[in-house]
Amino acid sequence: MASTLESVSTFVRELEVRPSHIGLLASIYIAYWLTYRLILWPKYLSPLRRLPTPPGSKPLVGHTLAVLGDKNGRTLREWVNQFGPTLRVLGPLSSDYLIVAKPEHLEKVLGKDAAHDYPKPVFVRKALEIMFGYGLVTVMGDEHRSMRKTMNPAFSMANLSAQTPFHYEAVDGLAGIFNDQIVASPDPSKGTVIQVYDWSM
Repeated sequence: MASTLESVSTFVRELEVRPSHIGLLASIYIAYWLTYRLILWPKYLSPLRRLPTPPGSKPLVGHTLAVLGDKNGRTLREWVNQFGPTLRVLGPLSSDYLIVAKPEHLEKVLGKDAAHDYPKPVFVRKALEIMFGYGLVTVMGDEHRSMRKTMNPAFSMANLSAQTPFHYEAVDGLAGIFNDQIVASPDPSKGTVIQVYDWSM
């Protein structure tokens, strides 16, 4: 063992490290890293690689430009209609994102125990903390459970029923808008399709 250590230390002492060696090593590392992230990971190593993936992914940005350039989520809706309710979307440098659109799966991921079983990534929690502050949306684990238990009485049936009159004016106004659009359609007896989703943007 001692002779092995001596031979290694002798080799390291005799090794001349030049600036060109450092540049070569850095180039090899960068080439390896890019090959791994852009080719090996998405095609052979990603656990999500067998899920349907929409075409049109760019090597460095993935589907990011398509998703960010979409105002009303139409692109994602088209992908879900075409590829099914569970699909993979590629982000920058071939990072994987799982899109879940089936109600049962959404309930599992966003439901009662989601903060414990499916923790948010750190960058998402930081962004949410900037927008909403430190609270129920950003905490996890036992702290989330404790906050939720404290807030539950506010959402009891008695408290929600007491708020009902506040919603009548908004609901009546929306029903009036729908009724006006149906009456203005070519054949009111058949009704009409109202693109409510477009109102959100």
